[in-house]
Amino acid sequence: MNQLLIGLYAVWMLMVAYKGNSSAALAQIQKDAPGFLPWLVSVIVLSLLYDNPSTQKAVKPFLFLIVLVFVLQNFPTLKVEFQRIYSGATNPTTKATTVP
Repeated sequence: MNQLLIGLYAVWMLMVAYKGNSSAALAQIQKDAPGFLPWLVSVIVLSLLYDNPSTQKAVKPFLFLIVLVFVLQNFPTLKVEFQRIYSGATNPTTKATTVP
């Protein structure tokens, strides 16, 4: 559970660094929360259950299903974003210059 909290804090810090201030990061979280909150709650509940050694084997398939359903529901968006990232990587906007 501590690792999850550290991970959430790291994501928070990245958002603040990207947006420039915490109020903009809070506004982004409020905008994304309705769609993302159920996924976050389910992952937190399953991670709490995973900490108990007697329930680890039962939780693993559910974690896989959460990731699978999340990817399938968001596949069009993910596909567009990955294509954008790939095209940006293959077609850089600036060319490197060599120093003689």
